[in-house]
Amino acid sequence: MMMQCCAARSQCMSHAAPQREAGSFARFFLNYAMMDTILLVSIFAILLGVTVLLSTRIILAALLAVLVILGVMVQRTQLSPPSGGV
Repeated sequence: MMMQCCAARSQCMSHAAPQREAGSFARFFLNYAMMDTILLVSIFAILLGVTVLLSTRIILAALLAVLVILGVMVQRTQLSPPSGGV
């Protein structure tokens, strides 16, 4: 009886070893897949942030240019002499 129990246990252990290896491989693969996902999300977030910063600067520069042009136009219209003449 003892011999059968030991034989059954060793057989059970030999079947469990590939399952443990498969489990560790799955964990290893999931860890790397998760790290790749986190890396891709981080890169995407950084690129999105840079794009937003650049587009914000471009928009602010365009608004500033429009304000300067409007200011120059308003100043020229105020400085022009009256066209009626005396």
